Amino acid sequence: MKIKESEAPSNEIVTASSESSSLGCPCTLVKPCRPDCTCANSQMSGGCGRCSAYGSVIQRLASATRLAAIIDNAKSRKHYEVDADINLVFDNWRRNGENIYATEEGIGLRMGNMHSGTVFHGVIRLRQNEHQDLIEAAETGAYARMRVILRETP
Repeated sequence: MKIKESEAPSNEIVTASSESSSLGCPCTLVKPCRPDCTCANSQMSGGCGRCSAYGSVIQRLASATRLAAIIDNAKSRKHYEVDADINLVFDNWRRNGENIYATEEGIGLRMGNMHSGTVFHGVIRLRQNEHQDLIEAAETGAYARMRVILRETP
């Protein structure tokens, strides 16, 4: 797509007092941070949770300080988290490491929804490097086999 020279962005420095001060705010391009976001709707006076373009100098400084701390904290983390969509494929029933699938108890258990090959869909939170390990393993045909341990729910 060719941009006309008249439509090209200027190199001027945008100040908080100019009309275009929120041009760099994500709320002008994607779903706003909230319905009364000033960047997305100039008729509103609720400010913005994603930038520091609105308010008095003190308000903008406080907002910029808060946002900088969030960004710096995210950059300093060694492992970023990924919410990975997964399929849990039921294999068999086990106790103390022993397969009980063919026992009388196992036969009773597999008569329900959990029998070999049943697929459950879910989301699991992984560190980015763990997620990458699973992807690389899958490319070679390897897969992880894990136990499901229910945690108490609040």
